[in-house]
This record gives sequence, C-alpha cells and structure tokens, in this order.
Amino acid sequence: MSVGRNSSQNTSSIEERKKTLLSERKKRGWVLFVFAIIQFSVLFCLTSIQMYINGVSPYIFVPLCGLAALVTSLGGSMFLLFVFGAYAALTPVQRDKLNPINHALPLKDDTHVAILMPIYHEDPARVAGGLMAMMEELATHQEANHFDWFLLSDSRDENIIVQEESVVFFLRQKFPNFKITYRHRISNTFAKVGNTSDFYRRWGRKYKYVVMLDADSILPGDSVVLLAKCMEGNDNIGLIQSRFFEVTSNTTFGIISNFRFLIDNYLYTYYYNYFNPARGFYMGHNAIVRAKAFMKHCNFPVSSPSAFFPGGKMISHDYYEGALLIGAGYETWILPQIISFDQQLHNLSNFYIRERRWLVGAQDWFRFFMSKSLSYFGKINMFQRAIFYYAATLGFLTFLLSYYGAAYIFQHPLKTRFLMEIFKYYLQSGMMKYVSYTGAVILLASTSQLFIYYTVLKKKGMINKMGGSMKFIFSYFVFAFLQSCIMLIAMCLINIFLWGWLKRKKLVWASQDRDGTTLPWADCFKNFYPISLLGLAIVFYAQSRIFPFMHIQQFKTLGIRLGNGGILAFKFWLLFPALVFVFAPIFVRITSVNVNFVKKMKWLKTPYDDEDLYPVVKNTYKYTEEMRHIIPSEMSFEDALSNPWFALRHMASISSRPKKFLFWKDKLMEKNVESLTRLEKMTIFRCRELWEIFFIKEYKRKNKSPFGNSL
Repeated sequence: MSVGRNSSQNTSSIEERKKTLLSERKKRGWVLFVFAIIQFSVLFCLTSIQMYINGVSPYIFVPLCGLAALVTSLGGSMFLLFVFGAYAALTPVQRDKLNPINHALPLKDDTHVAILMPIYHEDPARVAGGLMAMMEELATHQEANHFDWFLLSDSRDENIIVQEESVVFFLRQKFPNFKITYRHRISNTFAKVGNTSDFYRRWGRKYKYVVMLDADSILPGDSVVLLAKCMEGNDNIGLIQSRFFEVTSNTTFGIISNFRFLIDNYLYTYYYNYFNPARGFYMGHNAIVRAKAFMKHCNFPVSSPSAFFPGGKMISHDYYEGALLIGAGYETWILPQIISFDQQLHNLSNFYIRERRWLVGAQDWFRFFMSKSLSYFGKINMFQRAIFYYAATLGFLTFLLSYYGAAYIFQHPLKTRFLMEIFKYYLQSGMMKYVSYTGAVILLASTSQLFIYYTVLKKKGMINKMGGSMKFIFSYFVFAFLQSCIMLIAMCLINIFLWGWLKRKKLVWASQDRDGTTLPWADCFKNFYPISLLGLAIVFYAQSRIFPFMHIQQFKTLGIRLGNGGILAFKFWLLFPALVFVFAPIFVRITSVNVNFVKKMKWLKTPYDDEDLYPVVKNTYKYTEEMRHIIPSEMSFEDALSNPWFALRHMASISSRPKKFLFWKDKLMEKNVESLTRLEKMTIFRCRELWEIFFIKEYKRKNKSPFGNSL
C-alpha cells in the first residue's frame, strides 16, 4: 500500500509541477510580448513623426512605418535577447524556483549512471587524456561508485582499434575502482545513432541515467555529479544539457571562435532557459538523459529517399531526440550554470565541414517535424531551425541584386533622380530621414550590446580574466570585423552546401582535426576557389558596369554631395565583400596558423584560456601528451599481437569460439601476420583460440615486445 501511495503522490507532484511550468511560461511569455510591443510602438511612433514633419501623407507613412517597424522589431529582437539574457545571468539561481539545481538530491544507493563516449577514428591518446582527467576528478567525489564508463568504438582501422583497447587496459590499471567497458561493433551501421542504440539494447536497462560525451568532451567532476543529482531531484526530467565552452586553440580562427562562443551563446543560453523553462534543446553530448525515457520515446524511423529530401539514417538526431522527450511530456533543460568544455576546431574548413553535416541533418527534419510524437513547440522549433539556413540564400540574392541596383543607378542617374522626384516625399525626405535614423538606432543597439556584455561579464568577475576592460573592448571590435569576414564566406558556403544537398551529393563525415594543423595552401584553394571566382566576377562587374559611371557629376545628379575622397570610400565599401571573396583561400589559410602572440597580448581572450583553464582541462592536455608516449600512434595490430602486456589482457577479455577456430585454423595458420587481410585480422582479434596461437607464434618470432617497457 505504501508503494501505491508513494506512486500516487509522485504522479500528483509531477502534475502540479507541469501546471506551475505552464503558468510560469505564460507569465514570462507575456512579459516578452509586452516588451516587444513597446519596442514596436516606439519605432513606429518615432518614424511616423519623422515622416509627418517632412510632409508625407498618412496614407503612405502609416503602412510604410508599420511594416518598417515590424521588420526592425523582428531584427531588434536580439536586443531583447541581450537584455533578458543579462537579467537571467545576473539573477542568482536560488531565486528561480523552477531550476532543477534548486531541487537536486543525493544519489540513491541503487542509482547507476553510465558515461558513454562514442568514438570513430579519433586520436586514442586524446581520448585517453580526456578520460583520465575526467576519471581522476570524478574519483575525488564520494558518488564516484555510482558511475560506470563505456568507450563505444565504431572505428574500422585495426591499428586504431588495438590502440583504443590499450587505452581501456591502461585506464583499468590506473582506476581499478571504476568499471570501464570497451565495445567495438563489427558493423558500424547508422553511425553514432547505431552505436548508442547498441549500448541501450545491451546495457540500457541496468542504468537509471546516461551521460553522453563526444571524443572531445571535457566534463568536470562537479558537473557530472550535479547533473545526476538534478535528475534525481525530479522524476519527470528526461534530459539536462550542460552549457559547454570551446577552449584551447592557438590558431586565429580558433581564438575568434572561442570568443564568439562566449559572446554569442552565453547570454542566449540564459535567455532561452528563462523563457523556455523545461523545454531545452539537446546538443548530443555533455548532457545527461533518463535511460528509460530515452529508450521508450527516442526511436525514429529510417526514411527512404524521395523527391529531393535525403533518406536513410538521421544525421542531426540529437535535437530531434530532445524534441521527442518534450513531446512525451518530459522536462528537458539546458542549464548554463553547469559548465563543461569542448575541444575547439582550429580552422574554417573543418568548422564548415561540420556545419554542412548539421545543414543536411536539419533538412531531414522536414520529413519528421509533423510527427505526432512531437509537441507543438517542438514542431515549430524544428521547422524554424531547418528553414534558418535559407536565410543565407535570401541574403545572397539580395547581395547580388545590390550590385545590379548600383549599376542601374549610376548608369541611369536622370531616371533615378526622376523617380526620386516623383516619390520624393517618402523616398528623399521621409525615407532618407528614416534610413539615417535607423542607422543611428543600429549604432545605438550595437553600443548597447557591448555595454550589456561588459556589465554581465564584469559582475560575473570575468573581465579581469579577459585582459581587463580596454582589451575586452578592443577585442570586441576586432572580433566584430573578423566575424563579418567569416560570415560573408559562410553565406557562400551554406548556399554551396544547400545546392549539394539538392543534387543529393553524398555526405562524407570523418574524424576532425583536433591538433591545430595548419591547412595546406593546396587544400585552401581547392575548397574555396569557387568563392574566389565569384569575388573576381563581382570585381569585374563593378569595374565594367559601375565604376566607369561613378563620377562627381552622377552624384550631383542624384542629389548626393561627395568629394573625391568620398567616392573612393564609396568604391572601397562597395568592393569590400567582393575582396573578402577573392581572398577567401588566403583568409582561410592565415586563420589556420598559430598566433601565440595574440594570446600573449591577451587579445580575444576568454575566461577559460591559458592560466584560467579548469584543472580538468589542463590535465586533459597534460595527460594527452603523456599518452602519446605510452600508446604511440605507430602502434599496429602486429605490435599488439606480439606484446605480452596487451595480448594477455586482450585474451582474457574475449570469448572462446571453438567452431570459429576450427573453421579458420587451417586457412590462417600458414599465413604471416603481415599478409593477413583486415577481415582475417579482426577474426583473430575476436577469437580467443586464434589470438592465443598467433600471439605465441609472433612472440616467438620477435622474442621481444617493442612497447612492453612503455606500457
């Protein structure tokens, strides 16, 4: 009976919390709506007054100002994001009664948590360094015995596979109190989705929660424990996503990207969490999920190709899985108060290889976003994020039309002036005033954005860690300029990716460069020459169709007063985007180069760089370098087979397969290890009897272990 009462009370408390969440969402939504209306009204009134003063008819300026204020308000919603994000960031977490951190409970004795790291052709030394640092930090917590570790490999290279298993053997030796499991799949169907699904089928029912990592994830011990405690405090939470920062890069692009991650995402996370409580999104790693809920609700169909939509496995599965949990009635949170880290991608090329994968995955959502398993919020959110990429297409078309418009204006100044005279009341006087006023508003908004960022970071104690006030302000403007160049290149790349998707171009997803290797010139020109050709075409068009007609007389005819210096400045700003395109390969190459002097000068510095790194991040890179000597990248299958330290441990970890042994024995015994195919090597790798015979054979032949001393 007591069990029934407890179950009834738990159900009742969940229903009460759902009502509280719904009420709070409505309240906060109304606050945002009221401020949006105020912003729209202010813009509408100010522009209407300007129009009225200049004698424009109300029949013209009312709809014109209404549309302009609406568009400006939508664009200006970012300003509200900064304001409310700053408010949420500066509000103590204890004041938010809904936040799971305030309801965290100690882990129960029967609570078991799995920590998963799916890998595919990653650097085993980096994987080992990260796991060692995280395990070492988690081992200092009394809750450490609740956590089991899983290294789930989809790697195809037999040399990498034995290095990965060497990592596990080393970690088991160093952390005997942790349960560490290595699982290598024979077939890597459905990539990461298939890898994690394999885990849930085999072990999922044994665990209450699952912490998801990527190969480059760095999760502090405090964050791991707090994530689990927050889940323990509320049975209706299906997912908690930590807020991760990208760290430790010495390349120009990496430093810019680190700074961007802090500037663009820090306040956004607080804003999103405040206005969408319990409806956070899932980024696929550095997060914890409720295993039972995930297994029950986060299954999705495999689609077959039709029309121009992609088919097969879902690529961007994580965001969809989070939406499925919301649709099933579970709370999903993204908590900026729980910090974790990711290793940075070091160059623009690798960054947009990853972006292409996300783009193709997002287009796949068009097949599924009307699923009955999704909530209304989830459907709208997924549709918005999928269609977001087409903003690059609209921007690109507008960008090209602006050059055509400039050519028409300067080639036909009298016609243009004639049109301006006809519509002078709202084009020349009213609209020109409005454009000037809008420019002032944009400048004010940019300054306000900088002020808001500065205020929040100052109160959070981060400005001193970023080199001080002056260096932060200087860094902000340097970042804004370099980011504008990157966004111009991104506009072209996204359109290239969309075109490739429409043509069903195959998506190849390999492991990423995490070592900061400078991009070769040949690769830069090979991957970015189409953007250079576009830039050259625009320059040629401007030189032949715009600049020959751009004289002082034309400006006078148009009613614009400029001196020679003004014309030169006008030409420069007209050509600036085209020049970014022309030099795109050079820009990509230069930004992939290490620039240690920038870090020495503390420019573009974040609070999580260099001396301010979390201990777990510092130890990750320290242990990674140590592991490069212990498990060298040159270690091969043959070396592992003849190495007693590895061979005997591996022999104890694999199953006896007498039938397989009898089938393969005569086929393989006459062969040397060097002449074996990959299939034959993996057959030996999975059969204890075959492994034992080849180990004895190889050990006798070599009579020594090249890696025995280091291991």
